[in-house]
Amino acid sequence: MKIIVAIKQVPERDAQIRIDAAGKWIEESGLQYALNESDAYALEEALQLKEKHGGEVVVLTAGPERVGPTIREALAKGADRAIHIDCADLGSRDALGVARLLAAAVKPKTPTSSSPASNPTTSARAKPASFSPSCSACPTPRSSCTWTKQKPA
Repeated sequence: MKIIVAIKQVPERDAQIRIDAAGKWIEESGLQYALNESDAYALEEALQLKEKHGGEVVVLTAGPERVGPTIREALAKGADRAIHIDCADLGSRDALGVARLLAAAVKPKTPTSSSPASNPTTSARAKPASFSPSCSACPTPRSSCTWTKQKPA
């Protein structure tokens, strides 16, 4: 069983949130970020399901490079793998646009051949470190998004 847990990095609970000068977003300078509390509960539940039934827990997140510590935290808690989507226009996407990116990242690969070496999902030496999305629903050019798959060290 493969369990996908979408996680999000949010400002820490006691952070002083200020609106930026443009009035459209928050002032990010000086903010500390952490794993969303609800997502931490979802990760814990997924790890318990994995322990009970076996399988693999994969955390999935979309965000800037600063999300790295949150991914490492999830891997340290026991997630088997992580997928990080870093997209230049992520802030301009609505919820559906982000959901399409996340869905495309976990969509099963279709093998081009029955040979295990040609199937990236089964071949250890063929697994890419990063790749471009193949989502037809993605309105941005393929080069604007980067997906990085990470495994614990």
